[in-house]
Amino acid sequence: MSDTTETAEPDPPEDTLPAESESSFLLTAINVFNWGPFHGRHSCAIDPHGTALIGPTGSGKTTIVDALMTLLAPFPKYNLASTGGHESDRDLISYIRGVSGVENAQEENGHVARPDKTLTGLAATYCEGNQTVTLGSLLWVDGSSYATDDLKRLWFFARDIPEPLDTLLILHNEGGKAALTRHARETTGLRLFPSKKDYLAHVRGFFEVGENAFSLLNRAAGLKQINSIDQIFRELVLDDRSAFERAAEVAREFDTLHGIYEELQTARRQRDALHPVRQSRSDWEKAITKLTARRRLKDLLPVWFAEAAMHLWQTEVEKLTQSKEETAARLHAAEELAEGHEERCGLTIVFRGNNGASAGAQITWLRFGSETRPPIRRPPRHLRWHRMKAPLRQVPRPAPVAGGGVPAFF
Repeated sequence: MSDTTETAEPDPPEDTLPAESESSFLLTAINVFNWGPFHGRHSCAIDPHGTALIGPTGSGKTTIVDALMTLLAPFPKYNLASTGGHESDRDLISYIRGVSGVENAQEENGHVARPDKTLTGLAATYCEGNQTVTLGSLLWVDGSSYATDDLKRLWFFARDIPEPLDTLLILHNEGGKAALTRHARETTGLRLFPSKKDYLAHVRGFFEVGENAFSLLNRAAGLKQINSIDQIFRELVLDDRSAFERAAEVAREFDTLHGIYEELQTARRQRDALHPVRQSRSDWEKAITKLTARRRLKDLLPVWFAEAAMHLWQTEVEKLTQSKEETAARLHAAEELAEGHEERCGLTIVFRGNNGASAGAQITWLRFGSETRPPIRRPPRHLRWHRMKAPLRQVPRPAPVAGGGVPAFF
């Protein structure tokens, strides 16, 4: 197979094209790089009116179809055309390594075209008018391992980008996966998928096909007999056992959900029946809180009243003490004033006879000083005057003085 393969058949007239071609994406090219026996870059152009792959056994016809199935089927079955469309005798790693004798590939490196570090690229281009869509994948192994776990995969979906496979191969060689990711962020219309599941979900959504569509295409690509298509339709179209099992599972889940719904309804009724209890509990807690506060207040009231009474009595005592001190000061001032008046009111009575001699006893001084009397409250002034007159009544009166004179009082 050459680097670029094109059909040599002339294009039919425009009116012979199916009407669906005006509104459907059609496969126009399959590009491979280091895929199976095709080492390096190869391109196979697909005519929209139909293309037949013709060649001797081992020329790579099924290899080209398997490249397309790798991009479309979730679990592709390889080399079905050689096995009658039933079993797959090759796997993905054998195509990447370029194994020509599968049964002896790991025993003798002479059957392996790429035994060491290698990179494989696949791309399928679809066109609708001026729009193009490219589905592709980069597959690489960093060592000489044949294990599927050591195989690294990256899937891409490109819209209206010319030759995206060549660009991604160059970027991978220059900077690895990091360069591819950076390029995808900077390029409009290019999306990278590390997971084939996410990639196929995006492709099915874009082409608006079901999950079994690509699997049916994979099985149909390996048909050699027309009667074998009946089994494929029973398995993938008419009798989808997985759908029946899923429906039965959904029915069982519905029964489970119905039981859960009944339990929820019972729980809801129980909850509604317990609402009064919940309200009573809330009221009881509020009453307990109030009762605790009242009891606390009751314990504090005697102390509060005692403190208030003590404060009132202290205030009253202070007032009385101040009044007492003021009264004592006024009393002391009055006593001093009275003593001053008494000192000025001393009385000396001298009784003289006719001959000028002392005629009787002499009251030389009547003193009622503070040093000779007890500290008692003084009686009123008129009472003291009466008390002073009583001793005077007992004093004998002097004899009349000859010549009509009167006793002398000094």
